Amino acid sequence: AVFPGMTDFTFMESKKGKLFINTPDSLTGNTSEKCNASSAAFQSRESGLVDMTGEENDILKGMRDLISMLPANNEEETVCNECGDDLNRLCESVLDMVNDGKSVIKEFADNHEFFEIKDKYAKEMVTGFAKVNGMTIGCIANRMETLDGSGEAVEKHSMLLTAKGCEKAA
Repeated sequence: AVFPGMTDFTFMESKKGKLFINTPDSLTGNTSEKCNASSAAFQSRESGLVDMTGEENDILKGMRDLISMLPANNEEETVCNECGDDLNRLCESVLDMVNDGKSVIKEFADNHEFFEIKDKYAKEMVTGFAKVNGMTIGCIANRMETLDGSGEAVEKHSMLLTAKGCEKAA
């Protein structure tokens, strides 16, 4: 039960996956039948222990996407993949996205690709990986609102730093 807390990344299937930190009957009100503290929703939204949840195919795709962003090990030389994006391109729409850090990061990233870590935990903070000019970088940004694909705000978040948001950023 302690092992997922020590891993770099934890992926969990959203419907059948269970992650027990305590046995089901050790917490008041969390019976074997209920087991809500072991669900993917709880572990990703409340505890922040799980980085990504979804159906099995989504999880496998997420793992592939993350692996494609990371170097093979800490001793590997900096790897730069060829990038067709112009590093000096204009990002005229970035001013419309100023309240959503994720949208701003995607605007600057190669091919507008960003892999977000812990997307359901402390939504007022965005953390993840992007490539800029073929090189992987870690990204952290505040988020006051979540924008949909058309640039409309679909969710509002705290304008203040929260304990969970700071923990996520750290």
